[in-house]
Amino acid sequence: MKILLEKIGKLPVGVIATAIGLVTLSNIYFALGYTWVKYLSVTMATLVWLAAVLKLILHFEKVKLEYKDVIPASLYATFAMLTMILGSFIADYFYDLGKTIWLIAIGIHLIHTVIFTYTHVIKRFDKESFIPTWFVTYDGLLVSTVVGSHMHEPIISRIIVLYGLIMFILIMPFMLFRILKRPLAEQVYHTAAILMAPGCLILVSLLNVYEHPNPNILYALYVIIFSAFIYIIYHIPHFFRFSFHPGFAGLTFPMAIGTVATQRFSAYVIEKQHFVIGEFLHQLTGIQIYLTTAIIAFVVYNFIRMIVRSYRRELAK
Repeated sequence: MKILLEKIGKLPVGVIATAIGLVTLSNIYFALGYTWVKYLSVTMATLVWLAAVLKLILHFEKVKLEYKDVIPASLYATFAMLTMILGSFIADYFYDLGKTIWLIAIGIHLIHTVIFTYTHVIKRFDKESFIPTWFVTYDGLLVSTVVGSHMHEPIISRIIVLYGLIMFILIMPFMLFRILKRPLAEQVYHTAAILMAPGCLILVSLLNVYEHPNPNILYALYVIIFSAFIYIIYHIPHFFRFSFHPGFAGLTFPMAIGTVATQRFSAYVIEKQHFVIGEFLHQLTGIQIYLTTAIIAFVVYNFIRMIVRSYRRELAK
């Protein structure tokens, strides 16, 4: 037990991001009737969440040190995001408890955003650390509106969607300029896939929160999403030329939420009687499910393998 608690202190933040991707993908399988997949994924995500809580409590000094580094600091928003998802799941069975957890997670995310902004933007800004993980902090809050349709908080949800859209518009042009001007380093190369996530979060949130969202905004967002998807597909051979490391987690949630976005937009387009485009997107959803399942399975397997090997090494000492 002592070894396990010590190992929890070394839990990569990427494991939390992978858990979010896993549960997001499981929701698609759940909609297809595979309920066990969702329950298994939520169980695994809950174990990751508990490990993250123990890390925050038992290894707080280590967390503070990690938070001084821009990249892991921006990724710590995933803890709040995972909490929102678990709160939404719990609300299906114990509504008041689940909604309370969902609201607390929103508060945690907002506090994190304020601290991150002061520490890494206002106090000291490093342009080399300005990478796509920033979207996890500044648009990750939209996970609450993706999973919170049944929370019945229209005002909060609309404010969050508008905030996410504004942050997306403000950050994306500078992020694209940064990547084109200075390619990402090897250790953060996989974070390029995160570029697809904010547009997907906004699109799904608009469809969830607004009864009649602006179609021009939806189409514009999906053009961006589709372009990012093509970018990821083109770079898959480059992503997998590296030996596995925690940075691979950057592929998981964007691919999962991208699949959800295509699925939802396909239904929207078909509802508007654009059947040709709708059928194309429907078939594309199947391809995305196929690819996303393979990628997330690869990352989950390698994280489990990495953790087990590390634990065995400690036992062998």
